[in-house]
Amino acid sequence: MDDYYEYSDKLADKLEKRIEKLYEEFTLEESFNLLSEEQQDEASFILQTFSDYMFSYHGELEKDWSPDNVELCCTETLPRKVSADESYYKAIVPVLDVFFEFLETKNVISNSKDLRKTIKSVEKDIIRNAADPSCWGLAKGMVMRAQSQGYDMFDEDEMNEYVEQYNNSLNIPQVKPYRSPKKIGRNDPCICGSGTKYKKCCMDENNDNDAY
Repeated sequence: MDDYYEYSDKLADKLEKRIEKLYEEFTLEESFNLLSEEQQDEASFILQTFSDYMFSYHGELEKDWSPDNVELCCTETLPRKVSADESYYKAIVPVLDVFFEFLETKNVISNSKDLRKTIKSVEKDIIRNAADPSCWGLAKGMVMRAQSQGYDMFDEDEMNEYVEQYNNSLNIPQVKPYRSPKKIGRNDPCICGSGTKYKKCCMDENNDNDAY
């Protein structure tokens, strides 16, 4: 990798537009047509999420994609972050394999051979980690549990209902907010009820109080 890019929304937007344009060109290639119908259906989302996380988590834009970070992104970052069906994860290697080759024909990258070799070597790891709840992040874990219970992850009302149900299931006792004891002013009426000012009555006997 030549450079590490600090994340910025502006740069992320430019990357997204470049990948969208490349994807449109990619769909016209013969190699894209060799993918199965299911792999083609997943291709756009795979390229979107892969390029996004390669930038936001690994600091690389498409021209700098490196084998090490491609492996990390596919085997760790995507399984941890992306809430998707098994079909998505099974399509990652076939889609990226032909996409990397396509990028080299467009002179976007020059190391497609290394990248293709890398992803093919970790195909089983990608699918295994994606199915392993211990590899999921907190947000993905919640979404996947919601899906397993029949909630629609794309329906905001249903997801809000699930989150409320999940929080209630934790049985966390309600804790009253802490309020510091009221301080006794020097000129306030004494707490003993004598009617005189605190400073002239019990203040000296209650040195532990925070008089001001």
